Amino acid sequence: MTVGDEVVVHPSGRRTRVAGIDTFDGPLARAHAPMSVTLRLTDEVDVARGDVLTTPDAPPRLADPVHAVVPV
Repeated sequence: MTVGDEVVVHPSGRRTRVAGIDTFDGPLARAHAPMSVTLRLTDEVDVARGDVLTTPDAPPRLADPVHAVVPV
């Protein structure tokens, strides 16, 4: 993520932009995995635990449910 990037919040589909990227050590212009950061967004968007932020051109892929046998 880079300051100014457009992002989409899933599953709501709401679009906004990254206004700032903050860390414990101060602000950054860019962040990448596996960094722990706080993203400030330009709009007031309800982003909850479990929501996913993506770029508009890379939405999350939907998959079929996983079937598993769990031994008891």
